[in-house]
Amino acid sequence: MPKMPQFMAVMPIVALLTTSFFVLVVNRKIEEKGLKVFGYCVAGFLWLAAIIVLAGAAFGFGKAVCAGKKYSHSQRPAPIMQQGNLPAAEFPKPALAVKETRSSSCSSCAGNRGVVTKTR
Repeated sequence: MPKMPQFMAVMPIVALLTTSFFVLVVNRKIEEKGLKVFGYCVAGFLWLAAIIVLAGAAFGFGKAVCAGKKYSHSQRPAPIMQQGNLPAAEFPKPALAVKETRSSSCSSCAGNRGVVTKTR
């Protein structure tokens, strides 16, 4: 079950949208063009803030729901078995590295010999 903070995001969303409504109502009564533009900008920012709060609540809700589906309360993830707890036959043995050197046919780079490692 999701936690309560995701549902509590409704209150700031309602407050932001109500404030933007009143900004737009006052904006209709204003006749000066500069203040009208400012009112529309304020209302736009209030809508953007409400969308951000809604997206954050949706993300938190989805995260809480997905986390709840992984494990029930009675199940816990199995502990990672360490190497000492398992028989030696289950672990592959590491391959030995074989070094080969190749001599360069170029006389100017005779000091630059590449080392090639191969694993079996």
